[in-house]
Amino acid sequence: MKRSDIEFPKAEVARKYEPGKPMVDNPKQLGIACHRLHEYYMDVSNRTFPHNVVSLVVHFAEEHFKHDSQMFTVEFEDLFDMFHFRQLDASILRCFTL
Repeated sequence: MKRSDIEFPKAEVARKYEPGKPMVDNPKQLGIACHRLHEYYMDVSNRTFPHNVVSLVVHFAEEHFKHDSQMFTVEFEDLFDMFHFRQLDASILRCFTL
């Protein structure tokens, strides 16, 4: 058997984030909070497109992190990774801890 006769399965190419496009194929299958977050993203990204809004601001109480800045940003691309369980930025991990 020659090497050229062997068929290898092709890996599916991971979908990439595209501004203004839905982050998931079926948002109605998400939980309530994730569905609302996705709706908010769609509203903001399409209302402001093409003005390059690329993140949202998360506000928190001082006691959550014992820090007085009380806000941080989460990039939409990081939200996309969260919806697809890919690598997560530290700002996403902060959201999980609130």
